[in-house]
Amino acid sequence: MKDAMIRRRGSEINARVAVAKALSAVRQSLLKVKIQERRLEMVVKKDPIARSILENLYEVEHLLEFVSLRLETLAVTGIIPLNELKVPLKVLKKVTEVLGGSPPDILSLLSQAEEALKEAFESHMYVSTPQDMLLDSTESLNRDVENILNEAKVVAEHRLEEALSR
Repeated sequence: MKDAMIRRRGSEINARVAVAKALSAVRQSLLKVKIQERRLEMVVKKDPIARSILENLYEVEHLLEFVSLRLETLAVTGIIPLNELKVPLKVLKKVTEVLGGSPPDILSLLSQAEEALKEAFESHMYVSTPQDMLLDSTESLNRDVENILNEAKVVAEHRLEEALSR
């Protein structure tokens, strides 16, 4: 009994460490995205290609902020249910799709974040939580991710309009 409690406590700590690693990589990515945005904002009125890239970066920024908040909440509370890791993991995969093949430094950090989340996810290290806190179905998970993605697109469009009006 005592041995099982020690293993469980160790796995909780390992899950928190994995989430903290992912959070660190996401925050670094977010910082680099913001730097890229500032550079593009200077030329957005002159370069039509910069406009679409900037809109993508605004969308990515919003998605990374969501993931960062979710991971920070999980790390601070110490309650890391397996199902709560699915949404940030899916959103990170979508961010990678939106970015395409560049910039490589951001993609590398996002890859590190994904690996850390997969480490926590695949090891099944989590603290049990009430059933109402868990996402039970793939349908509700996909709906949550779609809502997040739609919100990010709206925010990106609004921020692009603001950047063009300056």
